[in-house]
Amino acid sequence: MVSTAQSAAVQLFSRRLTQRVELKLARMVAVVMLLIAGAFALILPGSLVDLMNQVIALVAATLFPATLLLILKPGLHPYAVLTGMLTGLISSVVYVFWFNQHLAHTGQVPAISLEAFGACAMLLNFGVSLLIAVFLQGVVSRIKE
Repeated sequence: MVSTAQSAAVQLFSRRLTQRVELKLARMVAVVMLLIAGAFALILPGSLVDLMNQVIALVAATLFPATLLLILKPGLHPYAVLTGMLTGLISSVVYVFWFNQHLAHTGQVPAISLEAFGACAMLLNFGVSLLIAVFLQGVVSRIKE
């Protein structure tokens, strides 16, 4: 988290910062990020473990397939990866809202838990990414001709 904050500080302020100021700024941003995460953990219903399970499922639906595809197929079109990530993210968020509404109205837990749907969204992400990659590869080859 500190490295993310440090990277953001470097990108924002370019070369005008000394290393000491850069490190202090990165630490301050990390503290602010921790405070925001703690506030969300207190506000949101359920336990912290449930929240972390949902976050891990969301990461599994969005970032894991993109990382794996870019490692295994380095020449993959960026739009294909981005489309897959958006598909995983949107399907996961929609399912979370539907899951919570279904639980609130009926009192019954749906058959697929939130964590399990992260795996389903991950497979959907893989499928959409590869399908779009095949489509874009055909379009790019026609344009080159």
